[in-house]
Amino acid sequence: MLTLGLDLSTANAKTAACVLDWNTGPDCRAAHLSLGHGDDALLALMAQADAVGIDAPFGWPDAFRGTIDGWSERDEWPLGMPRSELRFRLTDDALRSKGRTPLSVSADRIAATAMRCAELLARHCAAQGEGLDRVSGHAVEVYPAATLVAWEFDVRGYKDAAATEQRRRIAERLDQEARLGLPDEAIGACSATDHVLDALVASLTVRAHALGLTHPPPSLQAAQVAREGWIQLPVPDSLPRLSGP
Repeated sequence: MLTLGLDLSTANAKTAACVLDWNTGPDCRAAHLSLGHGDDALLALMAQADAVGIDAPFGWPDAFRGTIDGWSERDEWPLGMPRSELRFRLTDDALRSKGRTPLSVSADRIAATAMRCAELLARHCAAQGEGLDRVSGHAVEVYPAATLVAWEFDVRGYKDAAATEQRRRIAERLDQEARLGLPDEAIGACSATDHVLDALVASLTVRAHALGLTHPPPSLQAAQVAREGWIQLPVPDSLPRLSGP
């Protein structure tokens, strides 16, 4: 299995990718970590991978889409509706209950990243001749900071430019516990910028999803999740299990 993690940004220069080869056995993963990707390069990587984890929202809240349609077409607005229902998806609410608050795809700048993600997914699905499955498809949504918290990492301030040593410690622990055997240059790339580190975590997260080691969405809201997307969050003890026994 080849897993691809993408830390997506509106800027190519801040878009990172990480490919992990899980066919080579523990302690000798062939890792490809890189920064600075346009859509064509990302699509080429996605076509080669068996599973893809993307750090970007795959959809918008149902309530937001319905409300905007009503306002645009009929001048109607749901008076008294809590604005949080317009800002957050079901998957965001699930993470908020665990103490993490994702950015709102309808009210924060991450919406621009979600638009790039939507175009990327549309092009990928068209090239593969398949529809988009936002929950269990070839590509799934991930949230690296929440993944690290689930694996009991201290993530406070790890995205700061000066947090080089903190990122190094995170990368080295990921390498050790998942038995990746990452080369020194890969650890260095993760230390230099949170974008590359998040791409590594995204690749590990989609491996956990492929092994059935992430929290599933609630079955009663399956139709809503299929429209909004679902953030794949690993179960707490999954990191050492990614390489198998």
